[in-house]
Amino acid sequence: MMFKKLVLLTFVFFSLQSHAVQTLNVVLDWIINPSHGPIIVAKQKGYFHDEGLNVILHEPTDPAMPAKLVAAKKFDLAVTYQESFTYDLVHHLPLMKVSTLISSPLNCVMVLKKSGITSLSQLDGKKLGYSIPSEIMTLDVMLAYKQKKAPKVQKIQVGWNISQSLLSGQVDAVSGGFRTVEKNQMNLHGEEVTLFYPEDYGVPQYDELIIVAHQKTKNIAAIQSFNRALTRAVQYISNHPDQAWLSFVSYDKKKLENTLNKRSWNDSLIRYDHRPGAIHKSRYITYAKYLKKHHIIKSMPDFSHAFLQQ
Repeated sequence: MMFKKLVLLTFVFFSLQSHAVQTLNVVLDWIINPSHGPIIVAKQKGYFHDEGLNVILHEPTDPAMPAKLVAAKKFDLAVTYQESFTYDLVHHLPLMKVSTLISSPLNCVMVLKKSGITSLSQLDGKKLGYSIPSEIMTLDVMLAYKQKKAPKVQKIQVGWNISQSLLSGQVDAVSGGFRTVEKNQMNLHGEEVTLFYPEDYGVPQYDELIIVAHQKTKNIAAIQSFNRALTRAVQYISNHPDQAWLSFVSYDKKKLENTLNKRSWNDSLIRYDHRPGAIHKSRYITYAKYLKKHHIIKSMPDFSHAFLQQ
């Protein structure tokens, strides 16, 4: 009898273990928007739950802090940018890239069309707003691209208020506005804009939004499960964009169901990475070499522990 009870208790214990839910705290790079579509859809469709995960999302109070908070072990995962990630590695932050959300550039320099500015050289003596330093890491290179003399621009940190600073006339241009978000935001305010894309000014292709963990994280299995759920979410979004939109806004209908997000959603659909767990190390080395060549970083980062191994 005692043996049967022991066997039963052992079975119950391992059954509970197999159904244990692991919590991952994820700090985003910004307030929730369609750029985070795969994460939100995976959560709302129950894909994280199917993988045994409880994913809790946090919006940052300071958009420059998410990766630093992961490096300090305050959160499990953070959404950040390839530029920031490269810079952070150079400065020895113990970060590891584990996923890709958006695998093509979204950042751009944006001006009001009515300003008459049609080239970056016309920004000489003008004011340019930005949110976080990584958004302007390549700006000086863009300004100097195929120019005998690079225009001088006054750079002003405007925090969250990228569009508002341009609309109000506080600045003449902004860097860091997403071509899927701020462009639509300006259009909804009745303003046409002119966009200058980094990739048209000699900047190599890069991943716009990535997810990082601490290099010594103990959540490797959970992160791999996280990536499986993301992959499933991107597939669902591709096959069912309208239904996926409804899943996205269901996270917080009051905040998310609006014209701006709908336009941004439509523009983001083709940009979600279908293989979020892929490494692409050579791409990161190429981009880092570009940054070093142009003296944006002083040394090459150490990539030896910078990627989640499959």
